[in-house]
This record gives sequence, C-alpha cells and structure tokens, in this order.
Amino acid sequence: MKFNSNTLRRWCRLVHRDLSYLFAGMVLIYALSGIVMNHRDTFNPNYSVSQQRLTLAAPLPDKDT
Repeated sequence: MKFNSNTLRRWCRLVHRDLSYLFAGMVLIYALSGIVMNHRDTFNPNYSVSQQRLTLAAPLPDKDT
C-alpha cells in the first residue's frame, strides 16, 4: 500500500485530533473527581438518609366517597 505525503499527513492530523479529544475529556473527568474527593466533607457533612415505618390504625376511606 502506497501513501503519498498528503494522505499520510491528513491521517496523522485526524488521529492526533481524535486522541486529543479523548485525553482532554479524561483530564477533565480526573480534575473534577479530584476536586470532589478533596472537598467531599464541605459539600454537606450532615447529609443522612433515614427511614420511618408508619402503621395506620383504621382503614382508609375509599376514593369514590
């Protein structure tokens, strides 16, 4: 397979562009996760999930009445 210089140059530019987009996205994700992990106790330290179970003594009335 024979490449001329324009075809090879175009192919290299396209691969370089696509790899740059990929690694730029990875750097952004890494940066955001680092910020979140570094400041995780300042976002909401009192956040908690609680569950309550309630029981009703009398049956509920019908919706039609």
